[in-house]
Amino acid sequence: MNDSGESLAECGEFHDVKIYGFWFDGVLLSVVGLIGLFGNIMSLIVLSRPKMRDVFHRLLSALACFDTLYIICGGINYTFRAFDARSDIYTYLFPYFLHPFTQVAMCGTIFMTVAISIERYLGLCHPMLPPSARKTWFYLVPVVTISLIISGPKFLEVELTTVKGDNGSSPAYGPSELRISEDYIRYYVMWTRLLCTAILPVILLLFLNTRIIVDLFASTKVKRFGSMNRQRKEINLC
Repeated sequence: MNDSGESLAECGEFHDVKIYGFWFDGVLLSVVGLIGLFGNIMSLIVLSRPKMRDVFHRLLSALACFDTLYIICGGINYTFRAFDARSDIYTYLFPYFLHPFTQVAMCGTIFMTVAISIERYLGLCHPMLPPSARKTWFYLVPVVTISLIISGPKFLEVELTTVKGDNGSSPAYGPSELRISEDYIRYYVMWTRLLCTAILPVILLLFLNTRIIVDLFASTKVKRFGSMNRQRKEINLC
């Protein structure tokens, strides 16, 4: 009786988890992803206007592209898992496109945010530096390169196999030997990605935005001091 009762309880908990995954990881996440995808498309349309061809707005367009790629690849992954869907096309795409490019897009989104902060820092804190010296490729090439380098091992984490069944053989995927390696998990999955995609970007964003805020406050004080001096001179002249 106790064993059967525990089995029923475990089945009930598993059923609750499946329902939670269906509504939150499947339905809700799909709706949010579609809203985000629509927002990014509208942003790209607005940012493509001729008057928004400067470096800052082009970097915003690149950020929207990375974000769109992440929504598409990551959204497909979450949706197929939540709805327990099956497709040979998805199986073929997952190891070589969906899985690695989800990580590439995530890294690109993170580093492009840092690049935009650097651009704002140079524009506000170093105004004497001419805008012509800051090109879009100056930011875009390093972001794409670093994203591909950091996410490169993700292309080797999953391998495609063939499973034979009663109805014939079908494609399947599973973790590669690299993915289950303890050294790989420790040094790459844990430390390398934590350092490169979390700790360093946060430190850079805190430093750049703090400098921007400090310089803005300083310039505001200088403007106020200058306006007060002009007012005093005008009063003395009167």
